[in-house]
This record gives sequence, structure tokens and C-alpha cells, in this order.
Amino acid sequence: MSTEKSMVRVSQFGIFALLVWLMGALTFSSCQKNQDQQAQLVQDTQKTYQTTANTTYVTEYQTYRTQREQDLARNQDTIASFQARLKKANAKLRVALDSAEMALERQNADLRARLETFKAEGQDNWQQFKNKFDQSMDSVRGSLNDLNSKMRNLKLGD
Repeated sequence: MSTEKSMVRVSQFGIFALLVWLMGALTFSSCQKNQDQQAQLVQDTQKTYQTTANTTYVTEYQTYRTQREQDLARNQDTIASFQARLKKANAKLRVALDSAEMALERQNADLRARLETFKAEGQDNWQQFKNKFDQSMDSVRGSLNDLNSKMRNLKLGD
């Protein structure tokens, strides 16, 4: 009877161990499945973000380009106005302001060329381009304002 009891105990222990092992395996499998699902969710989210960012910056670039082309055209009109006013000035004033006007014209043309040749190659490149271009536009605007002030102070004819 003692051997029967010990065999029953071993048998019960074996069944218990088997149940514990199965529960552990199921738990591990479930955790692995959750990790796989989470990894897939992260990948899907990243793809969605990248697609949205690409779509956004491409659309933003078109709007930005149209606005900057208008700004550049206004700059060119202002420069042409300066040129007309400089023609009426005396030779000494013309020499003093002509180089500034020519530099502005070159800068404006350079900006137009940069805008036309920009290739949309990703969100980061777009942001870098936009920041540098905005800084350059601000510089040209400041120079245009300075030249305009100089011309007013020198009382050049319209």
C-alpha cells in the first residue's frame, strides 16, 4: 500500500508539474504574441506618421513655393523701382547706391533659383531648406528696407 500511495503522489506531482508547465508555456506564448502585436502596431504607426509627414510637407512646399514666388516678384518690382529712381539721381549717388541695388538683384535671383531647384527629398531636408530660405528672405527684405531708407534720406526723385 505504501508503494501505491507513493505512486499516486508521484502521479499527482507529475500532473501538477505538467499543469504548471502548460500554464507557463501558455503565458509565455501569450506574452510573445502581445509583444509581436505591439511591435507591429509601432511599425504601422511609424509608417502612418511618415506617410502623413511626407504628404504634409509636399503640400506645404507647394503653398510655400507659391507664396515665396510672389514675395520674390514683389522684391523684383521694388528693385526695378529703385533702378528707375537711381537713373534720376546724380552720378555720385548712383555710384553709391548702385552696388547695393545690384547685390540685392543677385540675391533675389539666387533665391528664385534655389526655390526652383529644390527637390522634395524628405521632411528633414524640407525643414532645413525652409529655415535657410526664410533667413535669406529676411536678409533680402532687410536690405531692401535699408536701401529704401537710404534713398528716402537722400531724397532721390520718384
